[in-house]
Amino acid sequence: YQITERWHTGIHFVHERIYPEFFQLHFIGNHFAYDYSGQDIAPTVRTFTEPYIAFGKKRQIQFSVAHLIVNNLYSFLGSGWDFSGSQNVVAPGLSLQLRKGALGWNSKAQFFGGRKSDFFAPDYLVSSRLFLDGALFKAKKLKIATGIEAHYFDGYETLAYHPEIGVFGPYFGAENLQQQNLLLNFFINMQMDRFRFFISANRINTLFEDRVGGIVDGYPMRPFFIRMGIVWDFVN
Repeated sequence: YQITERWHTGIHFVHERIYPEFFQLHFIGNHFAYDYSGQDIAPTVRTFTEPYIAFGKKRQIQFSVAHLIVNNLYSFLGSGWDFSGSQNVVAPGLSLQLRKGALGWNSKAQFFGGRKSDFFAPDYLVSSRLFLDGALFKAKKLKIATGIEAHYFDGYETLAYHPEIGVFGPYFGAENLQQQNLLLNFFINMQMDRFRFFISANRINTLFEDRVGGIVDGYPMRPFFIRMGIVWDFVN
């Protein structure tokens, strides 16, 4: 909603009811098997709301308060499932967006409180992106967007991972994995008419950091990897 020329407000809202993936299959592994016959399994219900208010155009300041409620949150306790988990998280945030010609800078600080460890929310998160977005050469045919972004977070809790069934659990041989708090990414995107090429290098901080610690699928940390892509629309 546009309050004035420089002030506007709005709200992000998501509500979903979904069965976790590990409840959608009958599982048989090398070491054990299980199914869910006779159990009353309800879908996990997530409700996310984030009202915000923003001021400015090329220099924009935005304040938001996110609220996440999760019911029927499932966890694996070594030999069985716990169906009574819940979360109630409040996360105020402040962001700043600056634009000067083709040069831009976006930053955000967000703080998390409440029952948050089960989905790896930290105590706080600070992120920043510096980018260049414009056209090259005199004809202005080649458009390019490139930049680097950094994320720093602290205070999240680690859980034990069960690769046999692909879930996390707090009581089954939990390990105190080393927290890795800094993430650095680089991206470049080029476009000419109907042709677009992009490449992004993610987690470049792992190339120079101490690698002592654990990295498992699902944690807020992944090893260095590169994404590349081409989009080309053909029109008769």
